[in-house]
Amino acid sequence: MKSASRKYFGKSPSQLNLLEAVYLTTLLPNPKIYSQSIAKGKLPSWQSQRIETLLYRLLKRQRISED
Repeated sequence: MKSASRKYFGKSPSQLNLLEAVYLTTLLPNPKIYSQSIAKGKLPSWQSQRIETLLYRLLKRQRISED
């Protein structure tokens, strides 16, 4: 996580916001392939949907709030 947060956002993990952290989790299956989307400046629809799903699950399990 530390090297990924530095590579993609130029921050330490503790400085990441929620969306940045969730984005990094979508890269886990294959970072080399999936990270190309950030270079293009737009997320593919499957990745946007994955982020929404992860945020929904975090909210349902009360790991995050709507604030």
